[in-house]
Parts: sequence; C-alpha cells; structure tokens
Amino acid sequence: MNSTAGQNNIDYVKPAFLQILKRFVLTFAPLFIFVVIILSTIYYSQLNALMNKIYDVEYLVVNLQKRQIQLHSASLLSHIRFLTQSEHFEQVLDKAGKVDSKAKAIITKEFLNFSKTSLMYDQIRFVGDSGMELVRVNLNNGSPYVVDDDKLQNKKDRYYFRLISRMEKDHIYISDLDLNIERNEVEIPYKPMLRLGMPVFNAKGKRMGMVIINYLANHFLTLMAETGQINPGEFMLLNDRGYWLKSKNPDDEWGFMFSNKVNRRFANKYETEWHKIKEMESGQFESTSGLFTFETVYPFRDKKRLTSKTELMANSKIFWKIVSLVPVAYIQSEKRDLIYAIFPMLFLLTTVLVFGSWRLALLSIQKTHKDRELVKINEQLEEKVTSRTRQLTAINKDLAKQINIQKRTEKQLQKQTVELQRSNKELVEFAHVASHDLQEPLRKIKSFSDLLARRYQGKFDAQGDTYLTFISSAVDRMSNLIFDLLKYSRVGSAELTLAPVDLNDVLKIVENDLEMRINETNTEISYKNLPEVIADKTQIVQLMQNLVANAIKYQSPEEENHPKIKIFAEGQQGSWLIAVEDNGIGIDPKHYEKIFVIFQRLHGRNEYSGTGIGLGVCKKIVERHGGTIWVESETGKGSTFYFTIAA
Repeated sequence: MNSTAGQNNIDYVKPAFLQILKRFVLTFAPLFIFVVIILSTIYYSQLNALMNKIYDVEYLVVNLQKRQIQLHSASLLSHIRFLTQSEHFEQVLDKAGKVDSKAKAIITKEFLNFSKTSLMYDQIRFVGDSGMELVRVNLNNGSPYVVDDDKLQNKKDRYYFRLISRMEKDHIYISDLDLNIERNEVEIPYKPMLRLGMPVFNAKGKRMGMVIINYLANHFLTLMAETGQINPGEFMLLNDRGYWLKSKNPDDEWGFMFSNKVNRRFANKYETEWHKIKEMESGQFESTSGLFTFETVYPFRDKKRLTSKTELMANSKIFWKIVSLVPVAYIQSEKRDLIYAIFPMLFLLTTVLVFGSWRLALLSIQKTHKDRELVKINEQLEEKVTSRTRQLTAINKDLAKQINIQKRTEKQLQKQTVELQRSNKELVEFAHVASHDLQEPLRKIKSFSDLLARRYQGKFDAQGDTYLTFISSAVDRMSNLIFDLLKYSRVGSAELTLAPVDLNDVLKIVENDLEMRINETNTEISYKNLPEVIADKTQIVQLMQNLVANAIKYQSPEEENHPKIKIFAEGQQGSWLIAVEDNGIGIDPKHYEKIFVIFQRLHGRNEYSGTGIGLGVCKKIVERHGGTIWVESETGKGSTFYFTIAA
C-alpha cells in the first residue's frame, strides 16, 4: 500500500511541475517584453531631452558671447569718437605750427582721466599730422601715466599712420586682432591687441593729426571664456583663416603670429567641420568629434551703431567665428549614465517579474487543487461578511454623529466669520480715529518744541539743544508713521472702483507728482505703448508712484549713474505683467520677501528716509486687484519689480 501511494505522488509532481513551467513562460514573456519597451521608451525620451538641453544651452551661450563682442565693439567705436571730439584740438597747434602747452596739457589730462576710468586701453595717443606723438598715455598694468616728451616717438613710417593720414573726416581705422609686438618680437606675456585710429580736423577742415587707441582685447576674451564655462562645450574664437584667437589649450592660440605654429589651426585639426562652419553664418551639427555650435560675428559691420557720417575704412568686413565643441566623449558619457540609470530598474523589474510570474503560475496550478476548500472558505467568508456588516453599521452610526458635529462646527465657523468681519471693520475705523487723535498731541509737541528752540536758542547747553533736535525728529517720524499707517489702512478698506485705466496716463500723473524729485536727481523714465488695465485708478496711481519713488530713492551712490527707470508690459492670458526696472543699488535675494512686510527696512534712517510701509501698500493694492507682486534683483545691479493685473 505504501509503495503504491509513493508512486502516485511521483506521478503527480512531474505533470504539476511541467504545467507550472508552461504557465510561467506564458505569463513572464509578454510582461518582460512590455517592460523592455517601456524602459526603452523612457531611455530614448530622456536621451532626446538631454540632447535638446545640450543643444539649447550651447546655442544660448554662443549667442550671448556674440552679443558680448558686439557690445564691446560698439564701446570701442563710441570711445574713439569721444576722444576725437575735444574742443582743445583746435588750439593744440598755433598758426606757426608750434605746440600750445596749455591746450596740450588739457588734452593730456583728458586722455589720462579716460585711461584711469576705462582701464581698457594699453595706449592712448594723439599723433600730429607730421607723425610725431604729441600726447601718449600708457596703461602701465592698471596705473596709467603720461609719457614724457623726450620719450615720444615719430610714427610717420608706421603703416597705420600712413593709412589714417589719408582718411577723411569721421572715418575710423580698425586693425586686425593680434598680439602686441615690441622690438620686432611678440611681447611676453601675450597681450592681444586691437588698434583703432581716427583723424582729427579743426573747424575749418584742416587736418590736426589723429587719435590712436590700443585696446587690450583680453577684456572681452576673458569675459567670453568665463561665459563659456556655464555650458559643457569647449569655447573657441577663430579668425577668418581658421586660427585660434582663444582656445581651451593656450598653445593652440595665435598660430599665425609664430613661424613654428603656422600650421596649428582649427582649420587643419577639424578640416571637414571648418568647411561647414566657414560656409554658414551660424548653426549646430554633430560630427565624429562631437557637437559643434557656432556663430559668425562681424564686430564692426553693424551700421546701426555708427553715426550717419561715420565710416569704417579698414577691416570693417573682418569676421570671427565663435565655436563651442561638446566632445563626443562627453555625449557618450551622458548616454552611458542614462543606461546605468535604466539598468537597475530593468534588473529590479525583471526580478519581480520572475518571482511574480512563477508565483502566479504556481497559484494557478494550486487553484485546481483548492476547489474543495472553497465551500468551507465561502462559509467562513459569509461569517466574516456578517461580522463586517455589523461593524459597518456601528461605523455608520459614528459617522452620522461626526456629520452632525461637523454641521454644528460649520455654523460656529460662519458665526465667527461674521464676527471677524465686524471686528475688521471696527479695526479700520479705530485706525482712522486713532491716527487723527494721535496727530493732535504730536502737533502740540512739535509746536512747543519749535517754540522752545526759537525762544530759548542759545540759553540751553549743547546737550539741551541736542535733546530738542531729538524731540523734533522723533515727532516728525511718528507723524509720518501715523500718516503711512492711515494710508495703509485706507488701501484695504476703500471700496474698489474698477474701470479701464490707461497706464500711460497713470505714468504722466506720477511724473507730474514727482516732478521736483525727478529734476533734482536727473532721473530718466522711459515707457511706451503701455496697455489699458481693469483697476481702481486712484490705487493704481498710488502703486506706480510708490514703485517709481523707490527707484529714485535707492539710486546708485555713483554720481555718474543717475537713476534710469524703465516701465514695460507683457501680455498674458487674461492679464498683464507689468515691470518697473531701475539701475539702483539692488536687493540681496534673501530679502525678497522681507521688503513687502510693513516696517521692514533694509537700511538705516540716516541712509534712506521712509517708514518701510511703501512696498507693503504696493503688495496690498496688487492683491486686492487679484494679482501678485515680486522682485528680481542683484546687489549693485538694479532691481525689477513685477506685478500682474487683469487685462
């Protein structure tokens, strides 16, 4: 009997195992294929997003570098024109052709001050029509000095002198960008140089000489290299012959200046890529070396930056190529990182699928052997259902009690809301009454302190006079604070009268109200074609006046940087984004939230006047109109306040 039972068990196990294995394969295979498809889709989606990001960042950085070159070239042109406009060139030579020492001294001082201010020019020279240097200022590593007369040189044999001496009025000479050469050898350390020259004529059209400036090109080369550090690409600047002017490897630079490096150029190392880059103005493409992003810049071709009479007589058609190369090794590394990120997920899901599919197959087979137990399980389940029904009934009763409690709570909340509204109304009325009642004793204190100061002037000691000054100052501050508090409370309590308001008209009102301060500070306010918004005109005038007044108040301490305020708008869906931009002292980002809280000041009263309520009023006005207000700024670089308002 025992032998027969054992044989039956063996016969049962074999077909059961085969059935489980078959069910496992049928379950696991489609699920595994599905997982592979999903993970592959995720990988290629992330890879596409990564490459798009690299493309976009490279494009933006290269265009930013192009803009930097254009701005520097515009500065150079404006500087050379500025230096040639001195009225003292008329008197530098008298009728006999002799140098007027007084006029020369004035020109020398102007050149020296300009050199100290800009710190961009290795040399600033005024060369007479005979070729003799009359004035020369050397930068001297950041410590400009005037070259003595006995060390001035005659430049009549230099090629640039001959070129400039043949140029007409308002024409500008521009040299190639190369390295400075002293005594027929390249100066060490390298000093990239760009030379500009412009003839000088007197009022009668007589040629007086020329102004020549030697620009230290490291200023913009270094700036562009620093800008290029924010992207993964390697920044390069090439001339029109494919030589490196700036490269990751300094040994590659300025190959055309050295006989032993004449073949070291981008055009030789990346021959195929150079043909594409040279033929096109801008673009992006991938090669076996990596991703190339490039822009062509013509630093002195933009006629919009010239006056109607100014012409560039030499090298105005030169161009440079800004190139950024993301090496193929970097791209492959990023792809590997994505694969390494996906692989653990594949392994984990495969492991789960293996155990899950095996378990499902096993349960499926076991199910056929569990049918007999279902009746018993169903009976047990019915008992549990009955028990659970009783529990749910009890829970429903408790839930009904909770609903009743919730209804009572809601009624109490409504009652508290009504009470809070009444309390707020009383608080506003209290603020009005309190501010009026507080002003009266303050006026008496102010009057009597002023009376004491006038009637008993000189009868108190120095400390007594100081105390009277403290009293008067404190009364003024308290009066201003009460006035601002009253103004703040009125903003929240006044009923809004919403109507179409033209922001251009609002700015005219603000300019009229702030006319005296605008004239005193020489403030420039620019705006054009501002939109019409739905707002309370009184409050929107107050909002714009506070923002403009703050921009004037917190101006840069440097005298030459007078306040410049720009107001512009951008349309959004159903609303307008309004911006007020200034060139003031700026705000540390950590104080962005603090400045909109009343009484929160970032500066002492001795630095800037005020109570710290103005921006709080602005925030309240914007929020009452259903908008938001915020600031973007950087210390020392001005601020831009943004707010949204209904269109």
